[in-house]
Amino acid sequence: MKTIDPNTQSICFGAGCFWSVEAAFQQLDFVVGTRAGYAGGLIEHPTYREVCSGMTGHADVVLLHYIHSQKNLERLLEVFELIHDPTFVYREKAERGSQYRSIVLFTNEHQKAEIEKWMKEARKRYSKKMITELQPLVHFYEAEEHHQNYYKGTSKNWFFYS
Repeated sequence: MKTIDPNTQSICFGAGCFWSVEAAFQQLDFVVGTRAGYAGGLIEHPTYREVCSGMTGHADVVLLHYIHSQKNLERLLEVFELIHDPTFVYREKAERGSQYRSIVLFTNEHQKAEIEKWMKEARKRYSKKMITELQPLVHFYEAEEHHQNYYKGTSKNWFFYS
């Protein structure tokens, strides 16, 4: 995956419907771009309807492009924990289905190590088992255009993909 600026990195979060996840992360001044989409599944180029069927294995996710720093990555993980309950199995609030699962998809080994460290500490804060999945980001498929920047009402192309 190519990024626009060498001082930026990408990471993917799934924590329920991508509309609210995207809106939460867009509030952070070091997040320079977001795209709603699907990752972690079995088929190429899934549609929203296919993902909602639960048959593709994909999760609703948001790909974030952010200014890289240790502090910024820690803040992303903090916000991720704040916006959802990582102990709910296949649901977030009224949303139900495997596509709404808690998942973080990393793009490099540094992110993986930091996420693992965060997960170890986060587990101590919950009485129930934390079920957040951790996977490398292999493929990200953009959601249909009307899902992008849903709460802002606009859509912008922030990324170049390879």
